[in-house]
Parts: sequence; C-alpha cells; structure tokens
Amino acid sequence: RALALDPQFTHGWNNLGKAGGGKGGGQASSEIACFQRALALDPQFAIAWYSLGVAGGGEVGGQTLRSVDCFEFALALDPQDANAWNSLGVEGGGEDGGRAFNRIACFQRALALDPQFTHGWNNLGKAGGGKVGGQAFSRTACYQHALALDPQHANAWYNLGGEGGGEVAGRSYSRKKCYRRANEIDPSLNPPPRCCIYLMRCFLSQRRR
Repeated sequence: RALALDPQFTHGWNNLGKAGGGKGGGQASSEIACFQRALALDPQFAIAWYSLGVAGGGEVGGQTLRSVDCFEFALALDPQDANAWNSLGVEGGGEDGGRAFNRIACFQRALALDPQFTHGWNNLGKAGGGKVGGQAFSRTACYQHALALDPQHANAWYNLGGEGGGEVAGRSYSRKKCYRRANEIDPSLNPPPRCCIYLMRCFLSQRRR
C-alpha cells in the first residue's frame, strides 16, 4: 500500500524485501529485487545494503556483489551498525575504512558497540573467544555471557555443551544437560553422536594441556 502511494519510498522497498518480497508499484518483486530497487533509488541507504547482504548479495549498478561486499558498503555508510559488524564476522571478516578486520575483530567491534548483543557473544565464542572491554573471554565464557543475556539462545546452549558444559545463572550444567536444553528450545539441535562427543573430549583435553 505504501509503495502504491509512493514507488520511490526506499524504506518501503527495504521492508517489502524483509517480508520476502511482493507487489510494489504494480509489479511483483523478489526479496533481493526489493533491496536492489531501494539501492537504485538511494545508493547511500545503509540498511538496504545490510539487508541485501543478509539475502546473499546481488547486482547493484551493474556490479555483482557478495554478502561480504554488501556488509562492507553498509559499514562504510554506518560504522556503528553492530549487526553489520557481526554479519561481516560471520562471513570471515573484511575491510572497513581501508583496514582489514578478521572475524574475531568483527565480533569484538560488534560487542564494543552493543555489549548486550547475544549473537555477537555466541559468535565470538565460536571463533575462539577474545577480549571485550579490556577483558579476555574464553569460548565457554562467551557462551555463558550469551546465555546470561538470553537463556533461550539454543545455539549458545549447544555450543556450551561442546565445551563440556559450565555454569549459567548460578547453576552448573553438564555437557549432556546443555545439549538437552538446546534441544528443548530448538528440536532441530540434536546432541552429536557418541563418537563425536568422544572426539570433542579428546580435543578439549589436548587444548587444555
């Protein structure tokens, strides 16, 4: 309805894309096409660059762009976007302002901007942990921090299980209990087979030596 009234409404195109696409300006547009339309109208629209990156990238101005390229464009326009930093980290890192950031640095930047960003904490843990606010956080500590912020974060429970378990909200959780908690929240997260658990235990044992 908004785009029927104003086909040049960039936020309308971005929102239509986030909704999965649909009819705008009398024409059916896919999710990606909506973001492309928003950027054709306003190449400085940081949010649309981020949205296009989440959707997997696409062609803008005759140039084919990957997700990482889109997140870099978004950050060039808005360096304070914690979501874009997190997503750039998920892609393995990238450049901002001519400076290279590896994935850990991206997650650290996201958390410096938003210390309550649960996905950032979970991803920093998956990347091996790192310093945030001058304090070092191990993998386990990152997952614990994510769960302190959001006890329903299934992936963080699963990852905490992978580290052998740990304390959350003053209560100790074994590896098995962490996997069980993850599965209760998200049934698609099943505990790994016993052979994998054995290999993880060997890996953790070697890492702690």
